[in-house]
Amino acid sequence: MKKKTVVFMILLVVSIGTGFVIMQLSTGFGNAVALQSEPEQISRKHHSIRVEAVEMMPLKRNTTYPGSTQAVKQTQLAFRIGGPLIGVNVMPGDRVNKGQMLMQIDPKDFNDNIKILEAQLDGAMAREKNARQDLERVKLLFQGKVVPQADFDHASTAYISARAFAQQIMARLETARHQLEYTTLTAPYDGIITSQLVENHEMVELGQVVLKLHDISELEITINVPENEIIHRSLTRGEAGIITFPGLKDRAFPGHLKEWNTQADALTRTYEMTFLMGAPEDIRILPGMTAQVAWTEQTIGPDVITIPARAVINHGGNGSAVWLFNESTKTAARHAVKLGGLNGASRVCVKQGLAPGDLVVIQGMDFITQDMILTNIASKDRNEESIN
Repeated sequence: MKKKTVVFMILLVVSIGTGFVIMQLSTGFGNAVALQSEPEQISRKHHSIRVEAVEMMPLKRNTTYPGSTQAVKQTQLAFRIGGPLIGVNVMPGDRVNKGQMLMQIDPKDFNDNIKILEAQLDGAMAREKNARQDLERVKLLFQGKVVPQADFDHASTAYISARAFAQQIMARLETARHQLEYTTLTAPYDGIITSQLVENHEMVELGQVVLKLHDISELEITINVPENEIIHRSLTRGEAGIITFPGLKDRAFPGHLKEWNTQADALTRTYEMTFLMGAPEDIRILPGMTAQVAWTEQTIGPDVITIPARAVINHGGNGSAVWLFNESTKTAARHAVKLGGLNGASRVCVKQGLAPGDLVVIQGMDFITQDMILTNIASKDRNEESIN
């Protein structure tokens, strides 16, 4: 009886141990299955990207040149007569409109001169009238052979002289009236006063510069291009460029080529080029500010394959690669490429590894893994547009 009990207890312990081992093995196997399926689930997660179809493009170059800003119009204002100032109506920084009075010279002496000349003109015209009447009387007498030829000639000469004197006084009076107008200095166009060179009550001379006026509705950006680069430029008036300013990091303004010098500077061997841009309404850009002009890309070679520089990724420390998108499987694969130089400001040439028609991931490539399901945003946008 005791032997049967011992055998039963041994069998019971063996059964319990076997069950525990089987349970542990089952649990471990389940965990292994779960661990194996987790990466697969992660890899199958959808991720949005943007792709670009590879195509042949002209080899271009985009160069940035430092420059300086100046107003499209720059005028030094001066009076056409001299005299004491009695009025200064503007200060540097003021915006003015065409025809607005800026400065005034004392007009008293000019008014007095006009009054004198007007009186002289009245006398001259009276003498001319008398001389004409005398000539008409002598003419009748001469035609009746009452007076000799000498009397007629004398009357004619007197009339001609009186008329010439009256015309001379009229011309002097017209000049005096112009001089009176010149006592007022007005703005020749809309602009901004940049400098005031005299103060009120000072004596100014004829032709002395008293104010400087700039028209900044448009701005000129002057750059200097080396002679070894100018040969690659077409120099077409209106050619586009992008203008930036160091103080405006996030702003860029369109401009175009206005004019250029065909003679190189003797010292620097550079050619001066002038770009024109419209003045922005929300920011005041003033003459003298430094600027940079990114000249529109110029074709300098045959067509090549280029891709956005941001699409290039590291290929395990052994070169460069890109992610190629497969439209059928909606996945991307890392693909090695051999790069050339830059093409323009943001693209890079590809010497080897890509062919026209390949789809290169250009956005969202940082989180791509092998076999990850991807959604092309550009394709989605096009589909929505076609539906709408």
